[in-house]
Amino acid sequence: MTSAIQDCIWCKRPVRKANVEHILPDSLGCPPDFVLRGCVCMACNNGLGHVDQALLRQFEIIAFMHGVRRKGGRPPVINNWAAIRGHYGATGPEIFINAGPQTVEALGKNLHAASSRNGIHAVTNDDSRIVGQESQISFKQEFGREPKLRRAIYKVAFGTLAFHLGAAEALRDAYDPVRAFVRKGQGDFDVLMMSGGEMGESHYFCQPIMPEGCTMPILDIAIFGVSFGLDLDPEQKGLAQMRERLTERQVQNWMILPRAA
Repeated sequence: MTSAIQDCIWCKRPVRKANVEHILPDSLGCPPDFVLRGCVCMACNNGLGHVDQALLRQFEIIAFMHGVRRKGGRPPVINNWAAIRGHYGATGPEIFINAGPQTVEALGKNLHAASSRNGIHAVTNDDSRIVGQESQISFKQEFGREPKLRRAIYKVAFGTLAFHLGAAEALRDAYDPVRAFVRKGQGDFDVLMMSGGEMGESHYFCQPIMPEGCTMPILDIAIFGVSFGLDLDPEQKGLAQMRERLTERQVQNWMILPRAA
């Protein structure tokens, strides 16, 4: 007896070899059961890795701070930013940040001076919080300019849809525009981002919601405590409703991620 062959939710071709797709990249702490089984082909699983990389870069530092291991159980690292590096040494996590002005070496690589151009800036040393041999250093990390970030977040959202409603729902032709956006960067889908303050360890991936008067669902997901509202409708009607409600309630802690080139 043979089981029916499932089509891939991304390319819609038959899945010839069963595999497991982590909906959130494993390097960002994907929950063990938050996976898709047998409905993503190997070519798409591997071929969309460059999209996942945009999400990893944006959350790499916070993942490192929380000790989230990389794929295959490898120790966390910070290696995607020009002005900051991090690894786990013999005594635990070590972070190297260049407050400038000259390029220095850290962990065998050049470490450029922090600046708004490379996404790490406003490095400060709070002398008032020195305790023994320790003090607090703070910096700001740019968020949102990564060219493929919106595609990466929609990849998680579409996987969330398939997880909650099933692959048959995700294979509907109505979702072809969001499929094309994630896979090829075709079209435009906005991302509404909300932050409640300090980033934490928590992720959540809510059931899709059908807004009143809409025919396509919206999704609410959070990665390390940062919430994202996403609308799978290319006309973005549901997201427009969300923006209107937030404006009416005078909510301040939200923004639409920039449409990077």
